[in-house]
Amino acid sequence: MENKDLKDQEMITGNGYKNESTADLREKFVNEYSIKMGWDRENLSEEQVNEIHSQKGYQCPGMICG
Repeated sequence: MENKDLKDQEMITGNGYKNESTADLREKFVNEYSIKMGWDRENLSEEQVNEIHSQKGYQCPGMICG
């Protein structure tokens, strides 16, 4: 298969990010949110994890949720 064919087959997923899984996008969100909140990403409390999980950016990574 030619390089051009590979490029043509690269699809943009519904979340607007190329070739990124939901897990990867959630991981990015957790890292960014932890930094924003001033939290240590490697030592989150249960309360902090629950707060992250309640955020739209975690629930619908890469998408605009209503």
